[in-house]
Amino acid sequence: MIIGLTGPIGSGKGTVADYLSKKGFTKYSLSDAIRGELAKRGEWPTRDNLIKTGNELREKHGFGILAERILEKIETDEKTGRKDFIVDSIRNPAEVKALRKRADFFMAAIDAPKKTRFARIKARARENEPQNWREFLRIDSAEVNG
Repeated sequence: MIIGLTGPIGSGKGTVADYLSKKGFTKYSLSDAIRGELAKRGEWPTRDNLIKTGNELREKHGFGILAERILEKIETDEKTGRKDFIVDSIRNPAEVKALRKRADFFMAAIDAPKKTRFARIKARARENEPQNWREFLRIDSAEVNG
C-alpha cells in the first residue's frame, strides 16, 4: 500500500508520516529528490530553493518526475519485502497521476488553519522556514500558486 500526503506548510503532513512510519510504513518525501538535486548543485535547501528547483525539475523532465523517482525506489524496496509506504510532499496533479498508476495508492490531504500552521512553523524554528507572518503568507502563496 502507498499512502500519499499533500497539504500546505505546517499542516501536519510530517506528523502523519512519522506516525505511519512508527507503524511500519517506509517513508519517502518527494522533497528528498529536490534536496538531492540541490546538493549536486552545491545549493542550500532553503524553502525558496526547494520550490524553485522542484519547479525546474518538473519543467525539464515533466510534472510527475519526482513521483516517478520515488516509485522506482518503492519498487526496489518491494523486492526486499517491504510493502507499506508513505509518500510526503506531493505538490501537483501530475505527481498524483504518476502514483495512481499503482492500484494500491491512496491519497490524503492534510490541512489546518493558517494561524495554526504558522504557530507550528514558529515552534519548530527551522532555519529555512518563515518566522514572521508576512514571509509565511508569501511562502504559502508560492506553494499554492507555484
